[in-house]
Amino acid sequence: MNSFKFQLLHFKYAFVLLGLMLLTSCNDGKYEVRGNEVYYTWWTFSFGNQEERLAGVDAATFEAVEDWLGRDKSHVWYEARLVEGCDPQTVKAVKKGLFCDKNDYYYEGAPMHVKDMETFEIVDYNDYCLWAKDSKCGYFDSTRIEGIDSETFKSVATFVAKDKYHVYRFGQVLPLADPATYEELEGSYAKDKTRVWYMDSVMPGAEPKELDSKWMYAWDSKHAWYNGQLLKGADGKTFEVLKSGYYAKDAKHVWYHDEIVKGADAASFKDDGDMQGHDKNQKYVCERIYDLDD
Repeated sequence: MNSFKFQLLHFKYAFVLLGLMLLTSCNDGKYEVRGNEVYYTWWTFSFGNQEERLAGVDAATFEAVEDWLGRDKSHVWYEARLVEGCDPQTVKAVKKGLFCDKNDYYYEGAPMHVKDMETFEIVDYNDYCLWAKDSKCGYFDSTRIEGIDSETFKSVATFVAKDKYHVYRFGQVLPLADPATYEELEGSYAKDKTRVWYMDSVMPGAEPKELDSKWMYAWDSKHAWYNGQLLKGADGKTFEVLKSGYYAKDAKHVWYHDEIVKGADAASFKDDGDMQGHDKNQKYVCERIYDLDD
């Protein structure tokens, strides 16, 4: 999988998480039968009361299997979404967002196309994604992963799993990664015994034995990076990330994110939090000298 496609996938999940934050409910949704119609209703901090009518529903035979899973004599719904092909007679809830019928499992309304229903099991189910497996395949959300080693397949981080042959991020094989020595670090960095990655991109010249990371920064004995991009002129031996994570410095320079804070005295610079700092000479907001006239 090329880096551009992987980053699109990574950003997709970032936007999903942001959407979840904006749409967070103070109570779970539920179904309401109103005469010949059925509605799925919920409440959000951002938009208040929300509802959506279930298209094509037979209200007379409708029932809520769970607050988020409904059926009538012919159809199944995940929240307000019609689940095509799901058998209403055999559908049952497994965990919130995960359900099955006699033929398949479904994650948030999408079919998982499980190959071996009898051996299907959950590997990890967290607030953001699902990892599962059967005797033949692995599963990330509703994406089926062919060719896994089922006996050794396990989750090692929220969006990462591995078996004895491969490392998988967001359901895709991470090329060249050694599963025996692979480890996730802060800020979308990872390493094994020979390589360092930012997301799925190998970072040329990075030293895995020396590498550490904090927030969006990473550094080894020679270099430092921000969001996987080299910080030119940074000295890895003296590099440190300051308490808020917005500022970092080495023996000569101070950075705000990936920008050098011009004129800042690295030896005396302190991170004051709230995107502010100071040195022995002046105060700073972000990368700028604090000016009362601003």
